[in-house]
Amino acid sequence: MALAFAALLPADHVPLPWLRALVAQPFPDLGRDAAPGYPDPWQALLRRLLGLRLLQPTGVRDAQGAPLVARIHRLVQEVVRLEGGELVTDLEPPLLAYIKERAKFLWDGWVQHEHRWELAPLTACADHWLERGGDDGPWLAARVAHPLLDLGNFAAAERLKYRALEQICPENPNYVEFLNNTAVLLQHTNRLAEAEPLLRQVVTIWENALGCSHPNVASAFNNLAALLKETNRLTEADELFRRALAIDEAWHSPNHPQVATDLNNLAVLLQDSNRLAEAELLIRRALAIDEAWHGPNHPNVATALNNLAELLRTTNRLAEAEPLYRRALAIDEASYGPIHRDVARDLGNLALLLWATNRLAEAEPLYRRALAIDEASYGPDHPDVAIRLNNLAGLMYATKRLAEAEPLCLRMVEIFLEFTRATRHEHPHLRASINHYAGLLAAMGWSQVEIKARREEMERKFGVSLVRGAYSGQEPRPG
Repeated sequence: MALAFAALLPADHVPLPWLRALVAQPFPDLGRDAAPGYPDPWQALLRRLLGLRLLQPTGVRDAQGAPLVARIHRLVQEVVRLEGGELVTDLEPPLLAYIKERAKFLWDGWVQHEHRWELAPLTACADHWLERGGDDGPWLAARVAHPLLDLGNFAAAERLKYRALEQICPENPNYVEFLNNTAVLLQHTNRLAEAEPLLRQVVTIWENALGCSHPNVASAFNNLAALLKETNRLTEADELFRRALAIDEAWHSPNHPQVATDLNNLAVLLQDSNRLAEAELLIRRALAIDEAWHGPNHPNVATALNNLAELLRTTNRLAEAEPLYRRALAIDEASYGPIHRDVARDLGNLALLLWATNRLAEAEPLYRRALAIDEASYGPDHPDVAIRLNNLAGLMYATKRLAEAEPLCLRMVEIFLEFTRATRHEHPHLRASINHYAGLLAAMGWSQVEIKARREEMERKFGVSLVRGAYSGQEPRPG
């Protein structure tokens, strides 16, 4: 049975823990570790498969060195499928159900490092079922693309999302979700002009299918409004955010968590358009809703606290903002542990306030800790890591440690260049990062000729053509 399951999986991506979980359903003893000194049925089975060379371990191993992924020769697969008959046929539905279960888990579970190895087999499974046609391949592709996008694997995420969108027909009830997911990817890769028509299509589909007062329409309004805000069309965005809020208040209740989300969305826009008093009222209302609905120590409350603290910092009420930042940090550390990405966000926000109050010595360890968390969460080359590098480099600059700031700034620029090379679309922070780096090099005594030569060297390294000419040169700043 284990071999039959392996024969149904992509040949180079046979996850051994999946095989164990699947065969343990009819044979529970295989799912339990044996007591010390007793033979372990699963290990005996695994040794048999590996010893006969029916499976071969790959280099993917767990923390103890045990193999996690094996490969199976394609000829062995073919023989097992042909000779297995009904057994193989009967095993495919539970296998697909288990793969979907893992894909659902990894949607958010990717933040747990011990599970990230599953993304490669899931990606291979998505490709495998896409090749076969039907609805399962697009579903898997869309699910797997989400964590890949979060982790900054933009090329793989884009490939899966577009393959899924190509295969699903507009009559499929999930088609609108695929459109929306593709638009999200385009936003992440700075292709806002391409994303906008997809988001408008989502709005139209939901309005025609569900009417103008359904929460799905409100969600579509929120997504489109966020893009309009990003492209500085604040009046249009304001109208859509308010329409979404009105729909959710009528559909749910004025004190529903979704209403709190809508209030926060609108409040951020009001901050951007300098309507700070109105924004503060909305944020305080959202915070009250989240505290009443979830209790005072929920991560949603931490997000609302951060939003309110940001507004207070913007209006120079730093003494009021600080305890809110610290409370948000404490909630997220208690909820997620000390190395979660939301904890990194909280640390960065608090460090920014400490910088504003000239407590740079206190801010530095927070920036370093936030950087370490994001490097561990996303990998060393993620755009969010580049922003952390910019913040730390700015602090180094402010404390006259230019030689320490330079490699941080260089690494930041290279991350944005790699993003631009990989996605073929310029990262929105690339030009600012180059300006910051040029300003730092100038402060270190580099000439314009030397700065230009460094830029051209980076161009060659990444195969990215940058704007010619001297850069204005700005010191790294937090943000």
